[in-house]
Amino acid sequence: YATLGDFRRAQITDVIRSLNQQLKLKHPTLRFGVSPFGIWKTSASDKLGANVDPKCSESYDNQYADSYLWVKEAIVDYIVPQLYWDFAHPLAPYGDLAKWWAEVMKDSKVDLYIGHGAYRLGEKGGYENPYEIVNQLKFANQFDNVLGNVFFTYKTFIDKTKQTQGMDLVQKLLNQREDNE
Repeated sequence: YATLGDFRRAQITDVIRSLNQQLKLKHPTLRFGVSPFGIWKTSASDKLGANVDPKCSESYDNQYADSYLWVKEAIVDYIVPQLYWDFAHPLAPYGDLAKWWAEVMKDSKVDLYIGHGAYRLGEKGGYENPYEIVNQLKFANQFDNVLGNVFFTYKTFIDKTKQTQGMDLVQKLLNQREDNE
């Protein structure tokens, strides 16, 4: 290994690969996936990275998670990147990250589901807009390779808190989709 970071990334990748393989031995139809931090690398640190501010944290260096490699080598069956930023975020705009993941996943054997930070509804910034998650869903689902959406956390669907108005709008959108199918 060239660096301690390379060693750590290799170890984490080996654990994920081995876990998937071992689970498949006992349960061949089981689908195994991970939900990594939504920024693999920035374009400032790697030409393949996302169009976000160079100051952003990168899962590659900070969590030693090489999610790009996991997708390209199909080490997982699906991936749910945590895209918990809003469209107007000054460092990591949601739209740029969703586009980046959709592009990375082209011609991949790995399924893509987008992780949404619904728990952030009502917080200062873009999440003050109750339509933030609805707009994220509409944006992400325009990409053919986005197969679904995952919300963190389920609690936002059942608690009557600051997220209620936004989650009511999400449920309305999801119900409209069901009615159209």
